[in-house]
Amino acid sequence: MPDHRMNIMALVSYDQVNTSDTRDTSMYPKLKLRDLAENDSNNGHFTEHRLPHPTDAHTRNSSKQAEASLCQYAWVFSSVDGSVISPQLILNEDGEIGGIRNPRVVRWCIENEMIHFKDESNATVVRFVIDRTSTPQKMVLAGIDESGQIKTHYLRETDRYARAPFSQDIQILEPIAKRRKHLIVLFANSKSLHTQWPQDIDPSRRSWDLCLAWYGDETSFFQRPSSEYSVLLRKGSKLQCLHRLCYPGSPIFDYDYVAFPDDDIVTSWRDLNRIFQLCVDFNLILAQPSLSHDSYISHSILRHQPEKIIRFTNFVEIMTPFFSQSALRRCCGTFHFGTSGWGLDYAWPVILGDPRNRIGVIDAVPVRHTRPVGQSYDTEAARRDGMMVCRAYGVTADYLEYGGISRFGHQIL
Repeated sequence: MPDHRMNIMALVSYDQVNTSDTRDTSMYPKLKLRDLAENDSNNGHFTEHRLPHPTDAHTRNSSKQAEASLCQYAWVFSSVDGSVISPQLILNEDGEIGGIRNPRVVRWCIENEMIHFKDESNATVVRFVIDRTSTPQKMVLAGIDESGQIKTHYLRETDRYARAPFSQDIQILEPIAKRRKHLIVLFANSKSLHTQWPQDIDPSRRSWDLCLAWYGDETSFFQRPSSEYSVLLRKGSKLQCLHRLCYPGSPIFDYDYVAFPDDDIVTSWRDLNRIFQLCVDFNLILAQPSLSHDSYISHSILRHQPEKIIRFTNFVEIMTPFFSQSALRRCCGTFHFGTSGWGLDYAWPVILGDPRNRIGVIDAVPVRHTRPVGQSYDTEAARRDGMMVCRAYGVTADYLEYGGISRFGHQIL
């Protein structure tokens, strides 16, 4: 992986905030963070180097480079006493913050050569400068109070668990000439129930294309039903196999919403249209249909509540997730993490910043889950996967509902 740190322009250092040095730095070269660390390795801290004035066009481009480079890392976000707030905080390029469940912290930016965490009113919650313990190998940023004298938090560079598939693992999907708005990627074999989905609308009204990610044998693959995309998968679990399709430039990322249902889900063409449309109508980034009362249900929060249209939650099961394009880009790198995928359904909402009204269970259109969980894999190993994922992302296996919309259109608090 290339060293993106070389692209990061100098931020203000903690020593600089606490110095009375008033030298004119307008003519200083636009030094990079690695250069600063190497230049100051003898005295153990960063000397004064600032970004040029933001009105300069080249500087604006450099600042964007710096922001993009910071987004390549994950960060351990902690209080100054060492207690970890988030072990996998992500700074996204659109200014949103992932990996933290804190409604006060919603976005980040670089202002006055410091990283600022902002709340919904655009007020700064905490600002970060380069800490003197930062090195060329591991960046450390110190959160400071308004006086600039007291450290309150740390951001420490760490390994990022989410990643694109390795080149040798990629399985290519051939682009199609004309695509619909949305996509269903079905992990399927010859026993898949999607052939039983009632085709209760004219095919021309279908809002989604179908990709058959085939985990059956080669013979059954050549006898598969028709679909817009198809690929014969190499062996692996559902999400690990689907991870191979999420390579840079994959046609999967050309769709507004992408769903990854299990092959034992019973629904219909019309209902799938409705689910996608409700995702659009409520501007959801992650969602799933509720499960009918005659379904096999592992999580009580997913049981159908007929008096509601949607419930906003902090949980969407790996069984049938619907991702917006932006959410998929942020979460698909986790598909490889753990064999079973257990635990990711708790991690995804936190990776997406845990928004209170953009992740939900859609009660207006339930589906039926027809097979018991754990028939085809080791559930004890899956539980260990779940604990590992939750520990890695600092999340707990709990459900929360943040309200919703009733059948009568009333907001539910």
